[in-house]
Amino acid sequence: MPSLSEMALAVALARAVDGLEEGRWVADDTIGYSRTTSGNEIDFSPVRVPTEEGSGLTTPIESKWVGDGWRREALVLEGRYGRGVMATKSILNLEHPSWAIPAPLVACLLG
Repeated sequence: MPSLSEMALAVALARAVDGLEEGRWVADDTIGYSRTTSGNEIDFSPVRVPTEEGSGLTTPIESKWVGDGWRREALVLEGRYGRGVMATKSILNLEHPSWAIPAPLVACLLG
C-alpha cells in the first residue's frame, strides 16, 4: 500500500499541474523530488505553476503510509520548506505548519 499510495498521489499531482498548464505531463515537468542536506528525500517538492498573480509554487508533499508518528517525518518538510502536507494512511491533523491528511483525501483534493 505505501508504494501504491505514493504512485496514486504522483498521478493526481501530475494531472493537477498539467491541468493548470497543458503539456507539462508530456514534457515530464509536473512533479519532482528533492533531498535535504542530510540526505532525506521529500517525495514531491514544489514546482512552479501559473497562478492568477503570475506564478507560484505547489505545496511540498511527503507520502507516508502511517497511522501515527507522523510529526517526526513532518519535521523534514518543515526544515526544508517551512510547511507541507504529509499524505498519511488515516491521520487528519491541521494544527501544525505541515498538515497530516489521509492520502486518499489528498488525491481527491488534487483532482
